[in-house]
Amino acid sequence: MDILIYLLAATCVVLVPVVLYWHWLRYALRLRSRLNELSNKSAVTAKTSPLFRDLKRWRTETAITRGDLRTRWTEFLEQSGLNMSLAQLIQKSLVLGIGLPVVMVILSRIPFGPPLIAAPICGGIGLLIPTLYVQFKRSQRTQQLCLQIPEAFDVMGRAIRADQTVPAALQIVANDFTSPIADEFASCYEQQNLGLSSEAAFRNLARRTGVMELRIFVVALLVQGRSGGNLVELLKTLAEMTRKRLRMQARVKAMTGEGRMQALVLMVLPIVAFLAITVLAPEYSLRLLKYPRVIGMTILAQIMGCLWIRRIVNIDY
Repeated sequence: MDILIYLLAATCVVLVPVVLYWHWLRYALRLRSRLNELSNKSAVTAKTSPLFRDLKRWRTETAITRGDLRTRWTEFLEQSGLNMSLAQLIQKSLVLGIGLPVVMVILSRIPFGPPLIAAPICGGIGLLIPTLYVQFKRSQRTQQLCLQIPEAFDVMGRAIRADQTVPAALQIVANDFTSPIADEFASCYEQQNLGLSSEAAFRNLARRTGVMELRIFVVALLVQGRSGGNLVELLKTLAEMTRKRLRMQARVKAMTGEGRMQALVLMVLPIVAFLAITVLAPEYSLRLLKYPRVIGMTILAQIMGCLWIRRIVNIDY
């Protein structure tokens, strides 16, 4: 019986990633082929455009200056919009990483309590919970910023067409829009009012948000300030480009919907099956809990499958 359980667990470890990869590979290849076809023309333009050359150079300089791990984590927290320092994040992670295993050890001493193997598993989960929450808030804030950017660029273009300055256009966006873009533009406007140079203020705006559209916007403003040009048309072009990127993102999400649902079912099904077995045949589930290695291998396979799916779904566009 023990050999059979170990063989089943090993089979699941091997087959689950293969099945997930088979389901997602066809979607990934199809989307990448289509995206490469659509981006061929843009790639040719990017090679000769000074805007994209400056953007590439700026990204290289930023990567060099962000070499410090502490700086990277500070920017990560800043981009989430949470009023949390790095020390607070570490403190919360340690509290959960130590507290949850202690609770599991106490519960394991009571009848029908969780097995002792649950203590280190809960410890690892507790360490990751604060970071995962920050990542979730960062993704949510970034998505909200991307949705607000086209309208903000349109408002700035109309303000500049009415003979307003760029800082005044920033103030209009800060007053008329909601958070988070209102907070970011208000901070950029305030920094310029306090005497910081426009270039430094705009670079801080791009660094705080971490949004590619705003990075392109900042580089375009810097290039326009050096070489001149029609700023209204520039903002109009950036707004249209951002809308196209959002439409592409929605299209990618729609095309991968079926595969993501299949992956969700494959991830949730083992948990639901185990809970059902616990209710219908508790003696079988209690016997299974006596083999912590099997449970550990199963959890590891689930985590590997989740990371594999995430890697395939995240398509550069």
